[in-house]
Amino acid sequence: MLEGSGLSRNLLLGINSPRPWMEAADMAITAGGQTMYELVHMGVPTIAIALSEDQLLNVHSMSSAEAVLGEGKSLIDTVRDLAENQKERQRLSDLGPTVIDGQGAMGVARRLAELCGLVPAA
Repeated sequence: MLEGSGLSRNLLLGINSPRPWMEAADMAITAGGQTMYELVHMGVPTIAIALSEDQLLNVHSMSSAEAVLGEGKSLIDTVRDLAENQKERQRLSDLGPTVIDGQGAMGVARRLAELCGLVPAA
C-alpha cells in the first residue's frame, strides 16, 4: 500500500516519549483521544479511529473540521489514499495548527474569562 508513495512505516507501541516520532511522521493513525489532538496541533496528517464510545464525538468533530480523516471510508482505503496524496497530507499539515491552538485547559479558562467579562478579550 505504501509502495511508490515515498513513505516508510513504523508501528509504535509502548514508547516512553512519542514526541520525536510524532515530529518525524509523514502521517499517523491514532485513536480519537488526546494523542489525536496533539498530532493535529503538530501538523501531522492524521487518520483517527474511535476506539471507545467516548471518542466518537472527538473523531466526528475533528473530521467535520476536515482536520483528520477517519469517517466514511474503510481504514485501508483511507490509509492508501492519504499515503498516495501528498497535497492532502500538506493540507492537513497546514490546517492542524490552526484548528488546535495547543493552549489546552489554560486556553479554555482564558476564553471563559473573556466571555464572562473577567478579562479583556484578546
